[in-house]
Amino acid sequence: MRYIPNSPEERQEMLAEIGLSSADELFRSIPADVQLGRPLKITDPLAEPEVISAMEEMAKRNTAATKPSFLGAGVYSHFSPFKDSGVSNIN
Repeated sequence: MRYIPNSPEERQEMLAEIGLSSADELFRSIPADVQLGRPLKITDPLAEPEVISAMEEMAKRNTAATKPSFLGAGVYSHFSPFKDSGVSNIN
């Protein structure tokens, strides 16, 4: 799904539809001590191919992805007999 940003006019129209005049009013129920209180530190807008390229570069730094993973290997019904104090247990 692609992200399609809304124009300032469209945002105002949506806010007006729910009886608000600003995004600040929309988020007024969020306590001030948990709000960021500053603009996000983000890059300038990027074209989709630039974003994909940047994400691929970040993924290359994920060294865990280059190591083998044995998670889930062998997790299935299996026969495990053992004897303990004369009691036999079969899973």
